Amino acid sequence: MPNSLPRLTLISSASPLGDLSSALQHIHEKDGKQFDLTTLLIHQIQDDPASIEGVLATIRESKAVLFDLRGNPDLAISVIQRAFVETQGQDVAFIPVFGGGPSVMALTRMGKFSSAAMGGQRGSRENAGIPASASAGTDYRQIKQMGQGLERMAGMLSPEAMHHAKNWAKCLSYWTNSGVENLANLLRFVAAEYAGVEVEAAEPIAYPDFGFMDLTTGDRYLSYTDYIADHPLDASRPTVAVLFYGGTSMATNLAGGQELFAELANGANVLPFFADGIGTAEALRQHFFHNGQRICDAIVSLLWFRLDGGPLGGNPEKTIALLKALDIPYYVAITSNNREITQWEQTAEGLPPIETLSTVAFPELDGAIDPVIIYGLSDDAIATPIAGRGKRLAQRILKRTALQRKANAEKRVAIVIFNYPPSEGTLGTASFLDVFASVEHILVQMQAAGYSVMPPAANTLKELLLSRGLLHNGDFTSVHLTAKHAIRIPLKIYLDWYKQLPKLLQTQTENTFGLPPGDLMVDGDDILIAGIEFGNVVVAIQPSRGVHEDPSKLQHDDSLPAHHQYNAFYRWLDEPSGWNADAIVHIGTHGTFEFLPGKQVALAQDSTPDALLGTVPHTYVYHVVNVSEGTIAKRRSYAQLVSYASPTFTPAGLYEYLDHLEDLVDEYEVQKQASLPRAVSVLRQIAAVCLEHDVPLQLTSAQIDQLDTIETIEEFDFASYENALETLHQDLFELKRVAIPVGLHTFGHRLQGDSLVDYLNLIARYDRPEAPALPRLIAQTQGLDYDQLLDNADSRIETLAQQSREMIAELFSPSPPLPPFQPALDYLHQVAQWVETTDEMASLLHALNGGYVEPGLGGDPVRSPHTYPTGRNTFQFDPTKLPTDSAYERGASIAEETLRRYHTEHGTYPDAVGVILWGFETCKTYGETIGQILRYIGVKVDRGRVIL
Repeated sequence: MPNSLPRLTLISSASPLGDLSSALQHIHEKDGKQFDLTTLLIHQIQDDPASIEGVLATIRESKAVLFDLRGNPDLAISVIQRAFVETQGQDVAFIPVFGGGPSVMALTRMGKFSSAAMGGQRGSRENAGIPASASAGTDYRQIKQMGQGLERMAGMLSPEAMHHAKNWAKCLSYWTNSGVENLANLLRFVAAEYAGVEVEAAEPIAYPDFGFMDLTTGDRYLSYTDYIADHPLDASRPTVAVLFYGGTSMATNLAGGQELFAELANGANVLPFFADGIGTAEALRQHFFHNGQRICDAIVSLLWFRLDGGPLGGNPEKTIALLKALDIPYYVAITSNNREITQWEQTAEGLPPIETLSTVAFPELDGAIDPVIIYGLSDDAIATPIAGRGKRLAQRILKRTALQRKANAEKRVAIVIFNYPPSEGTLGTASFLDVFASVEHILVQMQAAGYSVMPPAANTLKELLLSRGLLHNGDFTSVHLTAKHAIRIPLKIYLDWYKQLPKLLQTQTENTFGLPPGDLMVDGDDILIAGIEFGNVVVAIQPSRGVHEDPSKLQHDDSLPAHHQYNAFYRWLDEPSGWNADAIVHIGTHGTFEFLPGKQVALAQDSTPDALLGTVPHTYVYHVVNVSEGTIAKRRSYAQLVSYASPTFTPAGLYEYLDHLEDLVDEYEVQKQASLPRAVSVLRQIAAVCLEHDVPLQLTSAQIDQLDTIETIEEFDFASYENALETLHQDLFELKRVAIPVGLHTFGHRLQGDSLVDYLNLIARYDRPEAPALPRLIAQTQGLDYDQLLDNADSRIETLAQQSREMIAELFSPSPPLPPFQPALDYLHQVAQWVETTDEMASLLHALNGGYVEPGLGGDPVRSPHTYPTGRNTFQFDPTKLPTDSAYERGASIAEETLRRYHTEHGTYPDAVGVILWGFETCKTYGETIGQILRYIGVKVDRGRVIL
């Protein structure tokens, strides 16, 4: 028997539906069952194209379709578009309840009111207060005020169309203010207006955008003073502010965040603060300072995207300035509104890409740390806490806030260095970092800051470790020496810790490495830790992965579990019965901890890094260049990064046989004018050197042999050889100019003197959007064509580089820059100021005090000098700004040069060009390859729109 009740269909993500079941119960209790409601979840449509026909059938049988298509989900939009067309002429209302781009707004159809009824004119829409396009910069707060602008459209619409336009505005108000009453009345209202149901709906209840909330009663407070008057704070406890959405996602946030809130309340005052997710930074500026003091010791947010501006991003400088003024740790919990917990449990990646971007990548731009997932969806699409995850995040927050209150003299800190692959020669290695000099410097500065630490004498730390055998699997070190000096963990204590690890990890470890204690770094039943205690600071060696001790275990097998000593080491650092560290600091890029088995992001309790690290705060001293693997460390080991700089750079120059080849090429040019026989002799020498050292030389074997069989010098064809020499000359020229690092960086030091001048001179070599290359400006004053000099590998390039260096050396003198060079010198002066404001050590000590570490872009410091100042919490890039202007220019230039060379060699342009897009390269260059792609297809970027 056909269902006689009219049907309404609601299409949305799960996030706005937290109060829906209560709203339906409210309707049924008051009005009875007068209509059917079918709810379709966007992520299920997106993930299951096979469901499309069922979705279409549901819509065809509906009297009204309400949809919230935030994020413009492509498949869901296409389905609704198809249904919109197929139901033309039928009595089916299409009601977008939360805006969207033009393609979404065009699906409005309510009686005589539609997007077409307004003529599709942007001016008409804006007169009504209707955003032209969410994707072009809509402030979603406008949606809640939509009805205020509709009166201005009275002359544009018929009375009937105007009636439905006002209905639409009311639907938006119900939806965006949300709550049980509003959702219930939204459904009543739509049923009455578009499904012929005789039911009355109350007017929408408008709620404030920001304020404090009593999580028990739901009462809202518009000021901090009003809130604490009813909820006095315990001054002996830290205070943690919890941010969550007001409006459509409030109920979901509150339901999913229950465990987090409860666990925080066990150890802290909790300040619940609701926000609209758009103007949050300004709201915090107004509400989070009282009598000139911050009101909390940490912030944990359940909001997606960046703190200011929502999905489109607001003013990042304002956000960073606010967080620096608050100077407290900032956390963004992962809240999954598009993935069932059962699916999350089964996936290796953890999150779908859109949620990784929204809940992890964007918050990292604001300096957010410790991305722990706290809830997902139950199988019936209800936001549900993931058992233990809210507790994990709460404990990590409380452990870090404790650093703010604990005296430095009482803090216990573990400094972890690397020994990978294990041997004497690799002890304390890291990318471009002098690890031992850096650790010694850190210990001295910690002592000066009041830590109870006794630093070793300068330049002795490495020898101390080696002389005591404190390393892993050494080639020459006696195991007895190691056993004599190592820190010992008795098996009984390890077993107490081991039994608390997830059963899955125990099983995996035992299947690979046997029962505890295993056979790696073991003496009797004791597990050995390679480390030295210097008072309240221990310098310890990260355990090996067990690969080199047993090569049958693949080195890069990310399923290889941690062995018993690895487990023991990290639990020893965290456990009260072990070292009981207040903080861990890993030194240098990079170790193995962040590559242990587990999910890529949104770790589970049985993800090895999460299980072993526990609750101890983690700071990672990391190379500013390696942003892609630094991001892995942030997401998989909960690391607050403190970046360190590269050493200075200098042109590589030529050496040994390469230097000899350059001399021979120069000699050939001289001898060709003075003596052709000698010129041939030089060619023989060039060919011999190239063959001996495998230097590419574009000559065939027959051409090389011909050099020994010349009969008459007058008939010898020099031209074919000179083409090869020109290519060799160009290759040597480019090799000579390659920038190479000089020495190693010591953490806490910064470039100065000649090192700074060398670095600035390399920066000055390249044209940039901020200024032309300084050698180019110098060449222009001398009447030289700089590009032609480069193309010809002219030796005068070296002269210009030296003149550039001399000019930069005078940059800080009282003499002002000369006008022809001022643009370049002004830019270089700005870069020098960035370098001079670097204070890596202060950032590390600030992190150990539980403070906020400012975020900063990572990357190649020559290509992208704004990686300075270092000492910041590095992030990859802002994905909304790729490619950057300079990256686009570099990429476009590469594309044009590639096509030019191809045309020169083949006399035609290629039919197709293949480009490989690498994540690491994109991080370093800020989208240079994307710039190439855009140039190949003939477009350039103008922020906000693409121009052909």
